[in-house]
Amino acid sequence: MARGVARPRLSRPWLSSVRCGRVLLAPLLLLGLVAGCVSSDDGPAAVSERGPLDRQLGRADDAFDGRAYAQALDMYSALYLAALSSDFEDLAAEAAAQAATINSLKGEVDESDRWMSFAERYAEGRGDVAASRVMLARGIRQWKRGESAAALSTFEALVELCGRSELRVRAMQGASLAALVAEGEGQLSWSLRSIEICQGLAEPRWEGALWTTHGWLLETRGEMVDACRCFERARGLLMDTSASPIDLLQADWAYGRALRLAGQPREARALLEQADVRGRELYAANPTARQAEWLGRAWWELGELDALEGHGESAARLLQSARRKLLEAGAADAAPELIGRLDARLAEVSRR
Repeated sequence: MARGVARPRLSRPWLSSVRCGRVLLAPLLLLGLVAGCVSSDDGPAAVSERGPLDRQLGRADDAFDGRAYAQALDMYSALYLAALSSDFEDLAAEAAAQAATINSLKGEVDESDRWMSFAERYAEGRGDVAASRVMLARGIRQWKRGESAAALSTFEALVELCGRSELRVRAMQGASLAALVAEGEGQLSWSLRSIEICQGLAEPRWEGALWTTHGWLLETRGEMVDACRCFERARGLLMDTSASPIDLLQADWAYGRALRLAGQPREARALLEQADVRGRELYAANPTARQAEWLGRAWWELGELDALEGHGESAARLLQSARRKLLEAGAADAAPELIGRLDARLAEVSRR
């Protein structure tokens, strides 16, 4: 039975990102890490007692996946105590591992260490589901401490363990995180490995997110033709699902931007004008920071196309409008270097 399955998403580029060359690469699967398959060899009575705790873990996982970290931490903490009192040490280990992960992401080192010691203690000999969740937490903690080589070894071991235990969703996540911390060709190899694992899950939305990530990796290497193919495939997979309008806007933007950089402005404009229309509709219906961000990004790309075609005045207007929307979305604090790049382009276009 699947529990706490992560939902990879096309996340905001400046959130939970790491620098990869000149581009901020969003590790799309980093924040939705709570996946696994649950099985129990206990008798019917034990299974009956365990059911409410399994559901409690699932709700905590949902909160974590939705980035409601404070709520998730409270839920995992409560579950940890309840699981120990009922002698379900594997569930206690999973809850403690997630608490360690959240504290690590928040920079609370001592608290993360404390929860990790609990996780390791109670996961010992309690099966691969608990062990894999603890390994996941260990790798993230190593990554947050800047120990990329150690994190890579942990994620590699996690993929191997999950492969043996048929924990395919977590194996996919381990491979995608290995791509996050690997270097050189190893990064591409692990990214493709995560896609290969995902293809066996028949989850087109997840696979689309992974192809998007692979496209960004190729873009940082200047391999724009191959990057375009990745973004095109991601968009196609997304359109085969019940994707939200904002996800479709992001897919149009990513593929359209890649086409522009690959020297195909006409094809890029068709997609980006579609993103513009979709973005305006979404913003008019619900003017949130997220809607403002993606409308601003669409305008930035259309401004770049106008500049490329020699329409300096309209390019400058679009870039100014994009800047206002990105500031409305909070980019000045969350991604000042993004605003810096836009300001540099605006100054260059205005001088022409």
